[in-house]
Amino acid sequence: MKGDIPMSKRLFSILILLSLLLIPTLLQPQMGHASPYASINVATVFSMITSGSYPNLTILDVRTQSEYDAGHIYGAVWIPVTELEARIGELAGHENHEIIVYCYAGSRSATASGILDAHNFTKVYNMLGGISAWQSAGYPVWIATVHNVNTTFNYDTIQAAINAPQTLNGHTIRVDVGIYREHVVVDKSLTLVGENRETTIIDGDYAQDVVLVTANNTSIKSFTIRHSGCGCSGYGGITIQNSHNGSIISNIIRDNGYGIHLSDSSSYTISLNTLTNNTWGGIELESSQRNNVTGNDINENQWGIRVITSQDNMFYQNNIVNNTYQTYLYESPTNAWDDGYPSGGNYWSNYAGADLYSGPDQNITGSDGIIDTPYDVNSYSQDHYPLKKPYVLGDLNRDGGVDEDDLWYFCGAFIDYYKIHVYNPLCDFNKDGKIDEDDLWTFCGAFIDYWKAH
Repeated sequence: MKGDIPMSKRLFSILILLSLLLIPTLLQPQMGHASPYASINVATVFSMITSGSYPNLTILDVRTQSEYDAGHIYGAVWIPVTELEARIGELAGHENHEIIVYCYAGSRSATASGILDAHNFTKVYNMLGGISAWQSAGYPVWIATVHNVNTTFNYDTIQAAINAPQTLNGHTIRVDVGIYREHVVVDKSLTLVGENRETTIIDGDYAQDVVLVTANNTSIKSFTIRHSGCGCSGYGGITIQNSHNGSIISNIIRDNGYGIHLSDSSSYTISLNTLTNNTWGGIELESSQRNNVTGNDINENQWGIRVITSQDNMFYQNNIVNNTYQTYLYESPTNAWDDGYPSGGNYWSNYAGADLYSGPDQNITGSDGIIDTPYDVNSYSQDHYPLKKPYVLGDLNRDGGVDEDDLWYFCGAFIDYYKIHVYNPLCDFNKDGKIDEDDLWTFCGAFIDYWKAH
């Protein structure tokens, strides 16, 4: 028929048409995996970090540990490129979050970005020029201040050190002087130690618990812990929940809801802490048993010590001073408020009895630093040996200071214990039933600290 198109030409035309229809589809980006990674300059990286627009942003440093420790971008996760394949699981959950990768100059980060790309990480950015270009542009680097003593790995925050998969039960985390604005959750059996209790500060910014402990066998030593959320909502400087066999020693805990709040917890040693201006209470024990609360300064809180449905706890050698309410007890009749004679009980700022006699029954003439009549904690609890003066660690003759007389007293008790096995509980500072080297070091530290402070 005139005007008909030959079959071969019609087929060719159909193929051309189909190609035109398919090209836009082929050009569309594929869902789920963006490949390859992008390269961006340091100015863009700085903007991404500081803008607040990327809440799940991860910064990955792929240099060696010595390079990382010498200075890095704050908050960077350290995984050297040589270990990235083996440790890729540490980035799980960030497959669709922005990840900025950097090294010294850019070559190792390009390799690492390729590895992430191959593992289906979809928003990978290689920082051009590396940390060298970053510093040349005037942007800051950070020296890690939180250290896992066991692994030698270093971190920028306490929580990062706890969360690291290399941090295991039994490890010690050492924290340098500084202000750490974070809410710390201790869910591993760790020891956290601050460099200086006055200048190593964990600040909760008036929200939530500053430190929440949920693991057994946890110790917290030598921090200032401040600014939790409101105590009426149950928040505290240190909140311990369903945890056992731990210790809280030599901390300053102030300006919180609760200072220390134990709930369903047991066998804790709470010792040598200063708890002040906590609006709900200095120390609260709730449904908690067999804890020792000793040698603390509990000053100017709403309640000094609150004990609620808690039994078989011991409170002694604490200074309970000028709290609005010194104690509050509810359904807690079997707690001890002294350690017997001569260790004694607590110093109560609202009690000023006479000290004319000594001896376990207060029937020998002569002062011994213990008030002769018991202090009524409430209608069913007494401190049988209330202290005449505030307790000072190392003040063995209870004259208010730590001096040569106390040194000779301790030396005599130390020698007597080893020569003739006479036990003096006043000199057993850690209450392990012995007077040994541990007690000697405790006394020496108390002696030095007293003279440095005075």
